[in-house]
Amino acid sequence: ANYKTIESEAFKGCTSLNSITFPTSVKAIGTEAFYGCSNLTSANFGDSLNNIGQRAFRDCSNLANISMPNTVESIGSWALMNCLSLTSISIPENVKCIKNATFSGCSSLETVDFHDNLKTIEYFAFSKCYSLKTIVIPASVTDIGYGVFGYSKELESIIVDSENTVYDSR
Repeated sequence: ANYKTIESEAFKGCTSLNSITFPTSVKAIGTEAFYGCSNLTSANFGDSLNNIGQRAFRDCSNLANISMPNTVESIGSWALMNCLSLTSISIPENVKCIKNATFSGCSSLETVDFHDNLKTIEYFAFSKCYSLKTIVIPASVTDIGYGVFGYSKELESIIVDSENTVYDSR
């Protein structure tokens, strides 16, 4: 198949789906495309994906393995909210903004790898990420929203790159 977009709500609530591999032709994943696919454990993307829509993987509680290519430029609000099994994530280098509540409720998330092109982390982006212990903010980040790490009660340190002109970690 030569699909360009996985349409909104295409697989919403599909509890029999346990893994998915996207062909290289897929450039966008629509709003709520996999919302509530509670048995989905892995999602593998082709190298031309640009956009992951709002709530695309929200409440995929068993999603443990998701790797996004650097072609991804936009990850929608609430896109991976409540992915309880996700332990690490690497934000693609073309993503300039982490939208509101994108990873909120990812209670097993321990590691987040940001790239130097990131500018903005919107409100509640990593709230209720109970397993986060350390976070490193790159020099490029100039805007951090309200409650970004709210309720992330295990967070021990936030390290801001010394070249950051807006924030520091005293």
